[in-house]
Order: sequence, then structure tokens, then C-alpha cells
Amino acid sequence: MDLLFPVDPAGSGQLLAEQESLLACNRVSSPFGLSLSPSQARELALRHRRALFDAGRIEFGEGILPRLIAALCDSPYLQPDCYAQTLAELQDIFYLFKNDCGDSLSDEELLCWIERNFSGKAAGDIQYLADLFEQAYGFAAGQKEDRHE
Repeated sequence: MDLLFPVDPAGSGQLLAEQESLLACNRVSSPFGLSLSPSQARELALRHRRALFDAGRIEFGEGILPRLIAALCDSPYLQPDCYAQTLAELQDIFYLFKNDCGDSLSDEELLCWIERNFSGKAAGDIQYLADLFEQAYGFAAGQKEDRHE
């Protein structure tokens, strides 16, 4: 059977495009001593899929990582030795926050909130960032349902 459209059940083409997009972000972050290797970009792209699945979200277009990188690359709290891991954690928490606040904050507003608090009060501490979110919005990241019990 001939198909009109190429089938990519594993999404490898999309994964490769996301990986390339993340590597292109090195142009923005490298002046701050931060860059991703191809393997780190691939792991982050895979983690993006996992974060969406865990948060029960779907996404069209580019993920949040390129915007997180652009917003936070000048933060003194991002260090080269744990840059990829910190980005992965920030991506995970972004989607949890997004689920919890729903439509009350746009992606851009939430991104600005993360940028301001990650580089401000939280001083790069992801757990403290989650605590600040709970204080600001009345529930813990990923625990929206618990506040109704």
C-alpha cells in the first residue's frame, strides 16, 4: 500500500528537529559559558516528550526549552557542569506549573515568573522555586488535585 504521507511512528524526525533546535540555542548560551552537546540535546528532547506525557499535555510546535534557554542563559545560577540537568528540571517544572495554573497564566507570563524567581529569590534552587510557586499560587507543582481534597 502506498502512503501519501511518510509515517514516522517513533517521531524520530520530530526528535531530530527538536535536537537541532536545542543545539542552535548554543549560539545564545555559549557567550555565557553554557552549551549543550548533541547527546545532551537528544536527552533533553526525549525528556521533553516525557515531561509532556507526565503532565498529560500535548504541544504543537516548539517546546519551552529554547525560550527557557534564552530567558535564563545569563543567570549566575546556571553552571556548565549541570546545565543540561538544570534545563531538564526547569522544563519538567514548567509543565507542572502550567497544568496547575491552567489558563490563569500564559506561557510567556509563566516563563517570566520562572525567570524572575529562578534568578531572584530561588537563587537557582529548583525545589525552592517550586515552594515559591506554591506560595504564590496556593498549590504545589503537580499537586493541583490535592488542594481540592
